[in-house]
Amino acid sequence: MQNRAFKVLLIAGLTALSLFSDWALLAPVFTLLFAWSTGSKGKTKAAFVLSALLFGLMSYTGGIGRFPAGVNLLYAAGCMAGILPGRDCHRVFL
Repeated sequence: MQNRAFKVLLIAGLTALSLFSDWALLAPVFTLLFAWSTGSKGKTKAAFVLSALLFGLMSYTGGIGRFPAGVNLLYAAGCMAGILPGRDCHRVFL
């Protein structure tokens, strides 16, 4: 896509539409991160780390007030740890 302003507007519009989904802002952020990282091992590693941190943060904030802090932290850490095997599968299969 050549027109940068249109591209930014399109991304913003599609991101706004994702607010109504169960993944809210994470799905488009993950998509943009991995599109940015294509072709670079260093950027792909950074995208996985950032994705894990964002997912852990979302999981932790979702449990505030519902779970004790220790349980909530353990839950968030488990959510983050689940992303790491995907990093290895990406490296092996793609």
